[in-house]
Parts: sequence; C-alpha cells; structure tokens
Amino acid sequence: MEKNCQPSVVQEELKTKGLPRPEVGYICDRKLVDECARIDKIGKRSLIVHSLLSTTLLIKRLKLFPLRPAIIDDLRVFHSQEYVDFLSNPNLQDEEEFGLGYDCPVLENMDVFVQTLAAGSLTAADLLLEGRVRVAINWSGGWHHAKRDSAAGFCYINDIVLAIHRLQRRFKRIMYVDLDVHHGDGVEDAFSSTDRVLTFSVHQLETGFFPGTGDLTENGFGRGKYYRAVMIPPSAPCLTLCSRLLLVDSTLMHLLYSVAVTG
Repeated sequence: MEKNCQPSVVQEELKTKGLPRPEVGYICDRKLVDECARIDKIGKRSLIVHSLLSTTLLIKRLKLFPLRPAIIDDLRVFHSQEYVDFLSNPNLQDEEEFGLGYDCPVLENMDVFVQTLAAGSLTAADLLLEGRVRVAINWSGGWHHAKRDSAAGFCYINDIVLAIHRLQRRFKRIMYVDLDVHHGDGVEDAFSSTDRVLTFSVHQLETGFFPGTGDLTENGFGRGKYYRAVMIPPSAPCLTLCSRLLLVDSTLMHLLYSVAVTG
C-alpha cells in the first residue's frame, strides 16, 4: 500500500457519524468448503482463506454461523426449470446446451453440490434479514457468471442473484458491488431490466479476456436503463493503486447516497 494513501472514505464516514463497528457474520461450514473444493480449478481456496483468518486471529472478530440447507426449489427463484432439472439429472446429450464442459465439468451428485453453494449466500442473506448481523460474509460464494439457464466460468448457479432476490423480501433497493477482475455478467444480466438493483463493477475489459462483456455501451433495458456503473479497469496505467482505491471509495459513497435518496 502506498504511504500517501488516505484513509478509506467509507471509514471516515463511519467515524464522522459515530456509527458503531458493524457485527460481522461469517458463514463457516466444512460441507461448504468441501463442495467448493470439488471444482478442480478452484481447489482448496476456501480452506486457505479460513486458515488465514485463523492464523491472523481475525476469526476471533467474526461471529461464526453454520450453513442452512437449501432445497432445489430455492434455485428456481432465478434458474429455469429445465436447467435445474439438468443439474439434478444430467445427461451427456444436453451438456453443451447448458454450458457444461471444460470450465464447468459434470460432477457426481451435482444437485447436492449446487444446493450447497446456493445455501452459503442464502444463509448470509437470511442473517441480514433477521438482523442477527450487520455484515454477512460468505467467502465460498460469488459465482457471478452463471446465467438463468446455463453454467459459465466455473459457476454452476448464481448464488448472488439468489441472495439478492432473498434480500428483496425486505429491502426495496439493493446495490451490488463486484470487484472481481472478471465482469460479473450473470448478475448484471439478471437485473438489466429493473431499477431495484444497481450494479457497480470494477473489472478488466480487453480483447480475449473472459467474459468479454461490461463496456460502457451496456446500459440495461427499460426501467433498468442506466442502473449500472462501470469503473475504470483495475489495470489502467494512468492510475496508481492508491488512486484506484480512493476512486472506488468515493464513487461507492456517491452511489450509496443516490440509492438511499431515491429508495
């Protein structure tokens, strides 16, 4: 981190308003970690994150919550009936149609696998709805490439979209922030025609870089037109690391205020 980097705008806002440190919940469940590890390209990332939290003692500042099981009907809130049926009973003939292949190979007991991945973020959403925490973290989530009826980019189901739909039971307006280097195309597509979800993305965009979407011309449709924001790509040579962090912070605060006012 650069020496001259100023404190986070968000942190300063909390201090100025005298807001308490938020209670942070962490979805911590061995089954969730083990299911994520079944994807070869993902491996034991979730376990490594948990180990880092334990080693640095950060885990002592978190409230740990076990996974609440999800059922197959939870997936149908966003995913199509045909796709959910395929995940429950896959067949070789339809693999390509539903996006299964190199990035997303067919797995044994795939219905259990996708329900477990969905359960992580749905559990986090339920904790927020119940007011048990002010921040809920699922470090085994974030499968933002999955579409309504297909898998993509190691993502079999879109737990983010499912969690946002769950949160909409209580919250009228929701802002989704995606800081992954790859554009969260699945989430943005899911809410491209509604003004109830604002998507904010910081991602890389260049020829040949997956998924190849997320430029400034993609503005949504109907009531969702312009309810998206795209930041300068993280590799932009004109910005230092500190400048990028401050830009993200300041833009987030502005967008959060706008959502709060219009909500």
